[in-house]
Amino acid sequence: RSPSCGIASTKIDGAAEEANYGWGIFAARVAELYPQLALIEDTSLEDRSQYDSFVQKVWNRANHRRG
Repeated sequence: RSPSCGIASTKIDGAAEEANYGWGIFAARVAELYPQLALIEDTSLEDRSQYDSFVQKVWNRANHRRG
């Protein structure tokens, strides 16, 4: 897994004894610059409800852009 692309699942180096997780640098910047984008962890696509939610967000965004 790339440490730059994770969404809330990237292990943060230098963490204390317990593992800390957060956003990767690239993913965080994309989310900051484009808050309207639908983002999801690749592993979350395996869950049908999360997959459906992601596709619905993409669909809604596409329809919104078309006016």
